[in-house]
Amino acid sequence: MSELLTVLDDELIKFVKGKMLNQNSVDHTVEHLKRVNNYSMEIATAHNYFKQNPDLFLYNLKFGIYFHDIGRKTDLHEPYHGEVSADMAKELIPAFINKSGYPNPDMDTIIFGIKYHSQLKKKYDKENHATVIDAFQNKKGVNKKIVETLWDADQLDHPRNDGFWKYLGKLDIDYLSTDYAKNFANSKEHLNKYPNCCKNK
Repeated sequence: MSELLTVLDDELIKFVKGKMLNQNSVDHTVEHLKRVNNYSMEIATAHNYFKQNPDLFLYNLKFGIYFHDIGRKTDLHEPYHGEVSADMAKELIPAFINKSGYPNPDMDTIIFGIKYHSQLKKKYDKENHATVIDAFQNKKGVNKKIVETLWDADQLDHPRNDGFWKYLGKLDIDYLSTDYAKNFANSKEHLNKYPNCCKNK
């Protein structure tokens, strides 16, 4: 699978780019997906999540990364865009697999991670179901490490959004799951990646 991973990023980007509901996005772009992918690699490496089966872990993680915002309609606050993205991914990922001939990914984990990536851990969704980490308590067959990695990596790219940053002022580490993300979130090393957004912080 290692050879596949060398081309998977480009193929997923090419596929997803034309399927995004918001083709005119300024904030949730392919560049955002690339940064989430980079942060995901840093988190997974720091926590040795590759130890047991690195290729399989990365293979499944990348589907969550590249499909997590596909259902966004705008760049505004859309707390349930994860649900829309998850519903779209249920149809689009099998289409990608059928077209490419690649192995079937872990759809339960991927869809779970996409669905809940946009909702706060300690709140509830519109059907009064516990979100993200709380939901793991009653959810079987989901790779928690993949979901946490996607969640944290997406959170780490929030400083790209100037309005968000002015409102929040910093990343709330209570809503992060991994030690790496918590330590990195508000560090100078991280914020220096976003000089236009965070130069006054």
